[in-house]
Amino acid sequence: MKQFEYRLVRSKRKTLALYVLPDASVEIRAPLRMPASAIEAFAASKRDWIEAHVEAAQQIIQEREGYSAGEGEAVLFLGKEYPVRLVERGTVRLEEGCCLLPADERDRKRALTEWYRREAERQLPQFLEKWKNFTELSCRSVTVGSAASRWGSCTGRNDIRLSWRLILLPEELIDYVVVHELCHTVEHNHSPAFWKKVESVLPGAAAMRKRLRQLEEHYAVQINWLKNV
Repeated sequence: MKQFEYRLVRSKRKTLALYVLPDASVEIRAPLRMPASAIEAFAASKRDWIEAHVEAAQQIIQEREGYSAGEGEAVLFLGKEYPVRLVERGTVRLEEGCCLLPADERDRKRALTEWYRREAERQLPQFLEKWKNFTELSCRSVTVGSAASRWGSCTGRNDIRLSWRLILLPEELIDYVVVHELCHTVEHNHSPAFWKKVESVLPGAAAMRKRLRQLEEHYAVQINWLKNV
């Protein structure tokens, strides 16, 4: 008897895999011919893990739905959280450890997004220049864009595009994304040779990649609010 709801996806794989998706639903991926009883037993053995991760996903959903960068909440900039102080008018600015934002939510969202973009266009190319000077790696061009689903990308012609949302991250993780994309100028894939190159340029890159993945859910709360400007 099924103990909880999950979506079963069968494919030409050899092992079972369990996922709690961002919408807090559960998905189990299984080999084509694996008996249903074996899948049920696997699901039952993972019940505690599933419940913990579903609860965490539901909490993130609640945070996303309630977030508005309002008074008493916080906004992120270069990995630091700045408590929000609302003001009737004026430009976005950091002052006395706080971030001053317009009181009207639509104005607040637009002003904060524009401020992030300006800071990203000013600062992100400097990160790339630093690593170009530090290594033999280079690129044809760099632009700061609006990608919401990825932090950066590199074309086959070695044009690098960085998302302005990177400006929310800690500097060491911006370094990781920049190095990642620069390494794509010599390895246009995610082969073992690529990851070896990344690690040789930035020792500890694997740990940074893991940390970035862990932080993505936390950062998604604010990024989701900023999507529709």
